[in-house]
Amino acid sequence: MTVVENVDERHLTKAIWLFPLYLLAINIFVLPITFGGLLHFPDGTVDADTFVLTLPIAEKQPWLALFAFIGGLSAATAW
Repeated sequence: MTVVENVDERHLTKAIWLFPLYLLAINIFVLPITFGGLLHFPDGTVDADTFVLTLPIAEKQPWLALFAFIGGLSAATAW
């Protein structure tokens, strides 16, 4: 993505530092969700891959779980 989408060689110098920054920024939310899931489900009964959906359901917030599901579905089906 960082190489193929660039039409000019000058764009590559910007992408060299911007793409890793982008990857770091989108993963900032992983640690709070992980820690929240491990604190809420310490016995390991819930798979860690489903923390984004099971945490809102466990806290009686089904609309937030639906919102997370639709966001994940949208990201998975995007080009």
